[in-house]
Amino acid sequence: MSAQARPSTTSGGRARGFQSSPDSEGGNWLAYAFARVPGHPLLAEHLTPAVIRAWGRLTGQLHLLSRCYLPDSHLPRRRHWHTEPVLDLRRLPPGLDEQQQRGQALIERVKAWPRTSGNYGLIQSDLHGDNLHWDGQTLYVFDFDDCEYQFFLNDLAVSLHSVARLVPPGEDPTSFCQRFLEVYLPAYQEVCRLPPDWREVVADLLRLRDVLMLGVLAEAWGIGTPHEPLEEAGDMDIFKRYARRVGRGEAICNVDWAGL
Repeated sequence: MSAQARPSTTSGGRARGFQSSPDSEGGNWLAYAFARVPGHPLLAEHLTPAVIRAWGRLTGQLHLLSRCYLPDSHLPRRRHWHTEPVLDLRRLPPGLDEQQQRGQALIERVKAWPRTSGNYGLIQSDLHGDNLHWDGQTLYVFDFDDCEYQFFLNDLAVSLHSVARLVPPGEDPTSFCQRFLEVYLPAYQEVCRLPPDWREVVADLLRLRDVLMLGVLAEAWGIGTPHEPLEEAGDMDIFKRYARRVGRGEAICNVDWAGL
């Protein structure tokens, strides 16, 4: 089976066109039409070596292209990661002082890292299993609405974070993630070389993903507000798990980085 990888531009499909229509208040409605991306989202049972290798190579291809990308100086630019509104941790619900302090310290540490054209650029920034479709031969990526300027290794951290959330019941999360990386990392490096400090960088970016998701969930679910629309009984448990890890400075999985 030949594993290939192809990017697509939007959530769930490729843009085929759009139409703009005026509304009654002087604005416009935009109607978009898409062709659905072939295949299916990735679940734990789909993570075969062929799929994982395609995922690693796809990420490396995106980063290789991004290093050569020169944006049009006359067009607006995508944001830099640290300007994301949900990373303003002052907006977290009351009672999360430790999360705010630890999260902010991590943000400041990552902001202080040296940036070069080889380690920082435009990335997809949301490379999780729901934004990838596998049709048996080709891996497609879509949903580029979170595209931003970040360290390239953040795409690796986001992918690993999503894999840690796919661990089947009864399986050891650390072993599951370790096996993923043992296939993913060589495939990535077939296309794009990892920097010498990649282990420390990915470990911190893995924690940063939790900080971001804590802000995302707090805002999306209105945590701590009179209009807290929790849709399912387990939603608060999910939020508390993120809060616990951020408050302790822990990562979602304890990978043996030295063994990779």
